[in-house]
Amino acid sequence: STINNGEITSSSADNSDASSGASSSDGGFSLIKKPFDYQNLLISYADNIILPTYQNFELTLSKLSADVDVHCKTLAMGNALEEASVQQGWREAMATWQRAELMWVGPVAESNNSLRNRIYSFATTAKADACAIDIATIEHNQESLALAGRANTVRGLDALEYLFFESTLNTACSSVISQTALWNTLPESTRQLQRCEFAQAVVSDVLDNSHSLSTAWATNGDNYRSLFINPNNAGPHLKALSD
Repeated sequence: STINNGEITSSSADNSDASSGASSSDGGFSLIKKPFDYQNLLISYADNIILPTYQNFELTLSKLSADVDVHCKTLAMGNALEEASVQQGWREAMATWQRAELMWVGPVAESNNSLRNRIYSFATTAKADACAIDIATIEHNQESLALAGRANTVRGLDALEYLFFESTLNTACSSVISQTALWNTLPESTRQLQRCEFAQAVVSDVLDNSHSLSTAWATNGDNYRSLFINPNNAGPHLKALSD
């Protein structure tokens, strides 16, 4: 090809293969634009990226739940701690969820991201709060706490981070908080066990929400996938992925 006065022209050799995308009908250069298959792109996202990520997250949580159960049993028996395996299990679950965080599309983003925030509320106005978690730990020990209706301040992966990694067993609440007034006087082993038992409830809650998310996409569940890959919905879904 040569450039004459700012225009690109092609030699006969350049134009010998029409399949290359060149056209020589007028000696100029043009591209043959092929339509892009956006539906297959959305199918690939759904089947190879989004749903597998949610399913893998659910599997990591199932393993974490089992590790926490073992950890609590060892604490109850006064044996060696299984804290390291629990912390590693949390890291694996968080690493998987960090990939899911890139895909705020569909059920996870509905109702002002309510499902997402129940799983991980970091950077929201109702993120996990250390004092609230301490109070919930005590309440759970007194009477098993149902987390389904509780605020995100005591739920999610961020609440588990506090329960698994906080180096001190003392409460994060100020001395004026009546619910935690006696917490620091309890034996260390008692505080460790109570935190572990509340962590069991938190993991179970996150696992339930994770399962709801996987089910929402699955073809044998609520099948959001069918709406996601529908060509009529391609515009908003492509924008959501781009955003």
